[in-house]
Amino acid sequence: MTENEERIRKARTQLFRYLAYRARTGSEAEAYLQRKGYAESEARAAIKDLQEMGYLDDDVFTRDFISYRKARSFGPRRIRHELINKGLEKKTVDDLLAAEGDEQEELKTIRALLAKRVPEDGVTDQRWLARQAAFLQRRGFRDRLIMAALRDYGFGE
Repeated sequence: MTENEERIRKARTQLFRYLAYRARTGSEAEAYLQRKGYAESEARAAIKDLQEMGYLDDDVFTRDFISYRKARSFGPRRIRHELINKGLEKKTVDDLLAAEGDEQEELKTIRALLAKRVPEDGVTDQRWLARQAAFLQRRGFRDRLIMAALRDYGFGE
């Protein structure tokens, strides 16, 4: 076994440990191996091996991440931003979000979040409405759907 093959084997072993904690994207794995001192060619070879074995798959990661974040009541804008920050291609992220996107489901999620945040006295003044709009924007929901849900509480009247 050559020295290069031995380094690739070690990189693959380190990558297995890194993936044991949680799923990662290909670019996260590459950055990790480069931080550990592996050359770009060694990192790519180890990543290719794990992709061929099925341990590293950006599409599966993206679908799982979208499902996980939606279950935690995050909107598509925030999910898109987080996935792009993880090094995924914008087109891949946009395609998978479009396939998973359902405006009615998003509106239902917004309404459920608002219902949990209504004050005990039930008073929803303009200040409360503005704060909820900001909260929902930070969660990554679309403005149009936020406004539609806030109309239930008197926004725009």
